Amino acid sequence: MFKDKEDCTTKLAIHAIGRKLHFINAKSTPENFAAICVSHSYPWRVYSTKVTDSERFEVLTAILQHTCSVDARGDFHKMASTAVIGKLMRPKYVWVGRGPRPNELRKILRQEFSLNVSYWKAWRTREISMDNAMGSVMGSYALILPYFKLLLESNPGSLVYLETNKDGEGVERFKYIFFAIAASIKGFAFMRNVIVIDGIHLRGRYGGCLIAASAKDANFQVFLINFGIVNNKNDEAWSKLWKMIVSDRHSSIYASIRKVYPMASHAACVVHVKRNIVDIFKSKPLSCLVSSAARAYRLNVFNKLFAEIRKIGGPCADYLTGIGFEHWTKSHFVGERYNLMTRNIAESLNNILTMERDYPIISILETIRTTLENILPPKVNEMVIENYEKGSSFMVMKIGDGHYDVHDDKDSAFVVNLWERTCACREFQILMIPCSHAIAAAIEEEVRVDTLMGVSHTLPNLRFAYADLIMSVPDMATLAPSPSDVGGGKLAPPFVRRPPGCPRKRRLFSRGEIRRTTRRRCTRCRSLGHNRATCRGLVQ
Repeated sequence: MFKDKEDCTTKLAIHAIGRKLHFINAKSTPENFAAICVSHSYPWRVYSTKVTDSERFEVLTAILQHTCSVDARGDFHKMASTAVIGKLMRPKYVWVGRGPRPNELRKILRQEFSLNVSYWKAWRTREISMDNAMGSVMGSYALILPYFKLLLESNPGSLVYLETNKDGEGVERFKYIFFAIAASIKGFAFMRNVIVIDGIHLRGRYGGCLIAASAKDANFQVFLINFGIVNNKNDEAWSKLWKMIVSDRHSSIYASIRKVYPMASHAACVVHVKRNIVDIFKSKPLSCLVSSAARAYRLNVFNKLFAEIRKIGGPCADYLTGIGFEHWTKSHFVGERYNLMTRNIAESLNNILTMERDYPIISILETIRTTLENILPPKVNEMVIENYEKGSSFMVMKIGDGHYDVHDDKDSAFVVNLWERTCACREFQILMIPCSHAIAAAIEEEVRVDTLMGVSHTLPNLRFAYADLIMSVPDMATLAPSPSDVGGGKLAPPFVRRPPGCPRKRRLFSRGEIRRTTRRRCTRCRSLGHNRATCRGLVQ
């Protein structure tokens, strides 16, 4: 029994390829299908018919004994159309990243099925296989609403916002979508009060950007909060995202913060500031000083480093002053920045979706949902142990109730207030994790170190953050648009004017970022520094 006529003929062709047979269609109507051996003198035949009141086809007669000559079977490769090979290769593209490329596909077909196909046919086969495995790129936009209906049923409390616009012909087209799963919304209440946002460009046929907001939990793990798929990273798109932001100083992010959250504080990624220094002022030592100044906890340490920056490069100091100290330094920041000085947790999104950026939109959404389920082991205790070992040799003197004067190995003095959880080094109050001075004072006071932790770093807080489960989306195989959906169930992809030439697959490097390269290795002599075409070496 087959689901329709196309399924019947395709699977019969796959059967013929596997056994190196060649048949022709003796009869083909919407209700009947008959296949016979290309050599009419042999009995091989299959007859199938449509089931009454159904699209299904069933086989009524099948004589599968094949005894024809090698000459008759030699043209079995004619059964391998792009549609047939696309079905045959489908398993190699189901949730496996990019899957085999055209030349790799040609090799697989030659080795496993004795089929020699052209590059064009292999390329077309790959497109069909990917559509069969993950859905059509164009048709997946019409499945957005049905997908989120199922998602909301299995994850009540989730939020979805879809916006469309009509083109000149009145066709409803996708503009952008934002969504947050209920478990992420509830868990966000137990995160540290810093949100990192960034976006990555999608490499599919219709392009666009995936933007995301993420935070860090009590265990310093990445906690993904919400996502959006937009046509471009502009003011309107960023205005849909969030509260207090660490970013790469994208101009549209500044505009969206002022518009939506005027009281929020914006912090720039120190790595990007450092790269800008290298690119503009051509000085690596200067950029290292900037990085140290940005990470300084105390104002006197920052002032000392910044004076050195001004001495070495006055224009650089003016540039940093123009940015605003509150945007790039830990010591001047207004609010709780903790130890989040870079947007590395946003960069992890690039690593998670490296392959999936080529997928249709529904496959991207499902990949994101499954990604939100991972949890890693605790790390805060490692930081506490490191601080304990560092402060075990410190000299501690009590100067008041809960107040201690702590001298480190360099004989620098730091005043610690255990009850207010502060230290003169400012690491204690900024990170909300006891510094080495605070741990030394706590041991002298006989106070448990874990009672000095900030609430956001406690184990109960971590458990509450992941108390809610993210449920899977049921019946993905039966996903289909409905006439009641936007655009009558025919939501079209965004209109994209594709430039001439091969579309870019690799992102443009940001200012100051260095491309990592590896030396060429010749495939002929295996030596470094040249390729096969220019090889002059002797092959042993």
